[in-house]
Amino acid sequence: MNDPARLRAITLFEELDERELARVAGHCSFRTYPRNAPVMTEQDTTNDVFFVLSGTVRINSHSTSGREVAYSDAGVGAVLGEFSAIDSRPRSTNVIALTECHLARMSGRDFSTLVRTNPTVAFHLVEALVAKIRAMSERVFELSALAVGERDRKSTRLNSSHTDIS
Repeated sequence: MNDPARLRAITLFEELDERELARVAGHCSFRTYPRNAPVMTEQDTTNDVFFVLSGTVRINSHSTSGREVAYSDAGVGAVLGEFSAIDSRPRSTNVIALTECHLARMSGRDFSTLVRTNPTVAFHLVEALVAKIRAMSERVFELSALAVGERDRKSTRLNSSHTDIS
């Protein structure tokens, strides 16, 4: 199940030659997570990076009232936990297996070394981070626009119920 070729599904590694891919695989452990199993939890202080080789995970958080806020579902090729590996801060989200998932796991230290020593992997990581920033920017804009729309509707209702007495 820990065939190095399976790592080629990860965008960061798609351009690596067989030797480099085998070296990456040598720094990974491989595990199957059953459906609904936690992969990582918010505020956890570990900094390992996970690579989704099969299955689907949900990236979420919970509000103080317990309401789930699902950021996204991620499947084969997804990279998880890279933020904590880069900045050494606690996890910012939960990751839960939606289906049975096979994941590769690399220590934050090994991931940092890989990014620092392999320009191809580093560039693909930058591309992935930019994509996440763009997606988050779009989501913030949509939520901000929704809030403005809600304010406009309330304002319109108030103005239409106001009787002009002049």
